[in-house]
Order: sequence, then structure tokens, then C-alpha cells
Amino acid sequence: MAYNRVVVPLDGSALAESAVPLAVALAEGLEARVTFCTVLPSSHETHSQASGHGGSSVNWNLSPEGYLDHVRQKLPLGDGRVELEILEGDPSSKIVEFIRQKPAQLVVMATHGRSGVVRAILGSVTDRVVHASPAPVLAVRATNAPRSMWQARTIERVVVPLDGSELAEAALTHGQALAEAFHAKLSLFRVADDAAGEVGTVTAASYLEGIASRFPDPSHDLELELRTGHAPDEIVRFSIEQPHSVVVMSTHGASGFERMRRGSVTDAVVRGAATPTLVVPPVPSLLGPAIH
Repeated sequence: MAYNRVVVPLDGSALAESAVPLAVALAEGLEARVTFCTVLPSSHETHSQASGHGGSSVNWNLSPEGYLDHVRQKLPLGDGRVELEILEGDPSSKIVEFIRQKPAQLVVMATHGRSGVVRAILGSVTDRVVHASPAPVLAVRATNAPRSMWQARTIERVVVPLDGSELAEAALTHGQALAEAFHAKLSLFRVADDAAGEVGTVTAASYLEGIASRFPDPSHDLELELRTGHAPDEIVRFSIEQPHSVVVMSTHGASGFERMRRGSVTDAVVRGAATPTLVVPPVPSLLGPAIH
């Protein structure tokens, strides 16, 4: 899995900029370009009113062009590896449209991590992009964002939760790519159902060993982690135990009230994990009719 571009949407707020250190560390590790983009509303509303980062006050002391250039100048990347893009229209729609035009991308976005009805009412741009983007989106909550480029480079473990499905396994190649970029451990994580008892635990352990056998390179720093309990809770708990980590998960592609009704392990982890979460879009051929 090769990424040649890291896209970072910004809106002038400190919240959005909290994703920058990790995005730049990723670009360095992946030898990728960085694209900073901002979306101006097509109407004459202020950008702060249109912002999807929770309505925080945004003060454009500079023009949008000047602001993006100001962010670029603070980074340890050569000008040839940084691009600036100014879009116009609905923020989430324009960001997704831009992503579709640029293949082999990784998107890094900040999120408040709100949950339930509050998030649905506010309408988070990051949430909508996560579930509509054709490219993986790394959701970084302000509370778990690395504060500096140095801290962002200390990623020690990439955790890939698996549930036995091909949809979940679609995240493996992305997890491996990040682990190699950061020279980190790749942790294959499985939660066995308590109700299945010892048989369920043995089955889950055998499944992890089978997945591990797909990695032929014995020098790869691979570990298996088996827990029992409620999957979202156990993944979040592990992220707290391993603070210098990134979680990589697939999403089933549901959206809106359908996603809220069914519940999503990925959503729960994005909201609750102590570390950033990379959400990998579903492989279309694996989606059943119930989740289209």
C-alpha cells in the first residue's frame, strides 16, 4: 500500500491545526506530499459559521491564501512537497470531491469526538468525510493529537482490530504501511465473545494465528493480542494502555440514522480511543445489500 499524498483540511481554527503534526510525520515517513486545503462557503457567510469543526470561532487574520502559506512556512518540509488548495462550496462535499480527484491519498482531519444526538445535530464535517471518503481518513481528536512533530514520530504500535470478516481485514494493508513508515509494531487485535466461552477464545486465537501466517517476512515486528468482552470497550482500553499507537479499522459504510441505529464499532473507537484512528473505506465488493 503506497500513499503519495497526505491531505489536511484546515479552517483557520486551532482544532483543525491539531492534526498537522501527525500529518507531517506521516508524510515524512511515507515520503509523500502534503496538501493543505480549506473550503470557503459559496455564499457570503463567514467561514466560522460554515465550519464543520463544531462552530468554534475562526478569525481569519490573513487571507485564506496567506493563512495556508503561513502554516506551510512553519513546517520542516521543502516547498516542493507542500501544496495549497482553496475550494469553494459545502465543506464536506468539496473535501470528498477533492479526494476523489487525487488517488493514493491519506486524509488527516481533526474531530471533537462528540457522540450521539449532539454530533448528529451539529453535523461534523470530519464525520461526514470519514463515511464518504474513497480514501482512508485518520481522525485525530484534539485530546489525543500529538502536540509536536517530535511527539508524532513516537508512534510505537499500529493496532488493527479484526472480527473475522473480510471487511475488517481490508484494513491490514493500511496498517502494515503505517507500521513500516513509523518502524512500529503491528498488533493484530481480536476480541472473543464472552458468551462463546473457551471454544470462542480458542477459535479467535486460531484465527489470529492464521492472519499472522499471511505475513511471510519473519523480521516484521508482529504481535497478536486477544481479549474477551465488548469489542469497542476492549479496543478503547487497549489504546489507553498503549498511548503511542494508532488504531486502523475498516468501516461498513453506513451513514446517518442507519449507522446510529445499528451502532458502529469504528464510530465508538473514533470517539473513545486515546489515540488517533485511521478509518479505511469499505471494499465495495464486500458490501452486502443491508449496508449499501
